[in-house]
This record gives sequence, C-alpha cells and structure tokens, in this order.
Amino acid sequence: MKLKFVCAPASGNGGTETVLVEALNHLCKKYQVELYLTTIPQNRIWLKKMNSRIKIHEIKSGNKFTK
Repeated sequence: MKLKFVCAPASGNGGTETVLVEALNHLCKKYQVELYLTTIPQNRIWLKKMNSRIKIHEIKSGNKFTK
C-alpha cells in the first residue's frame, strides 16, 4: 500500500517535524511512504533523520494552485 502525506509549512524546529520523523519511519517498514512538503524548510536536519525508503518531494512552485 502507498501512503502519501502532505506537510503544511514547517520551520524544521518543532514538534510537528519530530512526529513526522517518528511516524513515517515506523510506517515505511510496511508501506511505501511519500512526503510532500508545501514549503522548503530552512532547517533541513530533520529530513536527514527520515528513512532512506521515504520519498520526499518538495513543491517548489510559488503558485497557490499548484500547491
């Protein structure tokens, strides 16, 4: 099964990032996991804690319709 998650703007420093890392790393053991970031976080350290099996997509367009 494929699971896709969309992350609202995140600074990279808070609890949301911690929960995403823990939850997605757990889920990727059984499922194909993709994470879509609607903004590019300045602090990218938390993204390096993601399992390499998780596909991370950064939506770089500033167009609200695309996001």
